[in-house]
Amino acid sequence: MTVEPGSTSGRRAGRGMARPRALLTLADVPVPADSGKRLRAAATLQGLCRVADVDVLVLAPGAPGTGPTLPEGASAVRSAQLDVPLRRRIAAGSTVLVKRVPWQMAVRDWAAARRRLRDWSSLRYDLVWFGAMDHAVCLGPHVAAGRVVVDADDVETAKLAGFLALPPGPGVGVRLERLQRRVELPLWRSIQAELGRRADVVVVCSELDRARFGGPRTAVVPNTYPDLGPARPARRPAGPAVLLVVANFEYEPNADGARFAARDVFGHVRRRLPTAQLRLVGRGAEHLTELSAIDGVHVVGHVEDVGDELARASVALVPVRYGGGTRLKVIEALARGVPVVSTTLGVEGLDVVPGTHLEVADDPEALAQACADLAAGPSGCEAMVLAGRALYERRYRPEVAWEAIERIVCHGSV
Repeated sequence: MTVEPGSTSGRRAGRGMARPRALLTLADVPVPADSGKRLRAAATLQGLCRVADVDVLVLAPGAPGTGPTLPEGASAVRSAQLDVPLRRRIAAGSTVLVKRVPWQMAVRDWAAARRRLRDWSSLRYDLVWFGAMDHAVCLGPHVAAGRVVVDADDVETAKLAGFLALPPGPGVGVRLERLQRRVELPLWRSIQAELGRRADVVVVCSELDRARFGGPRTAVVPNTYPDLGPARPARRPAGPAVLLVVANFEYEPNADGARFAARDVFGHVRRRLPTAQLRLVGRGAEHLTELSAIDGVHVVGHVEDVGDELARASVALVPVRYGGGTRLKVIEALARGVPVVSTTLGVEGLDVVPGTHLEVADDPEALAQACADLAAGPSGCEAMVLAGRALYERRYRPEVAWEAIERIVCHGSV
């Protein structure tokens, strides 16, 4: 693995100085901002456009020949959206063995992205901001830049370790998956160490991940959520109690959490609140249709406006058992004034205090009791909702991320 080393010779934006020219790669589209990955992409693009002239390369499926839709307040000098299709499994396996890279890098065909970078290569960028570690590894040697920033919003070693700490499930497929992840864990350790040495700045989303990643050039750009106005009043919506899980279920840690909520937690909730409902909302819910057989569980899938779902939710449940980064679903609920019950891992890296901003539990019985207590009415959660909204306004509005990006781009600060 090689990543082109950077230098600190890029121009900085400032009074009387030219704005730097930057390249930003993103692993998903920034619009619609309906998942954690997309919300982070939008905030990064908006923040970078405030201080630099930006070319944007989005590596996600899209209509041929069209560029990505950009969020409000962002504009690009050049933009392109390219798919990174799957390679044949035999070829990918050979790449894993020969180049010692994880499967998610080896199984993708990066040729189109590399060609686009060669087309843009007449310009030496002041800054390249890779939106994912695999971008830095697979595309880094193909772009020239004064400084290199790598967004490691998911610290892969922590995510893999969390998965391997779970009790193993039945079946040959599960055993093979665990074996693959054991093999990949040292590969990711090596990649993270090299990126820490070679990149000018490695960006993570929390102080906890900063400590995990290590190195003197690691900076925090927190996950944030757009401010949609004042939070709703702390009140119990009419009708049965509604537990809401909002997530991109194409991401396996979220799908695992949904199954845990439906199979292990919700039965305990029903014994306390017999008419309660569990609603699973988000992309990829077609992978969870078997959960609809559980009485009271509604596999809703993608909705145009998740705000309508949150408005009628009694509790936002975050049942994450493994994964990386910080959960934007928690920040979203705090911003919208919805009481939150989460696992410990679900709030990892966030500046929340259990019992003040939300409730935290890990055992299914304890999670169910917390959900039932908060769903019972506003008396026990009004202060919690107000404290959560105040925390959001201080720490998790987009302006906080934009200021962190400005410090990195304009001042080289970590």
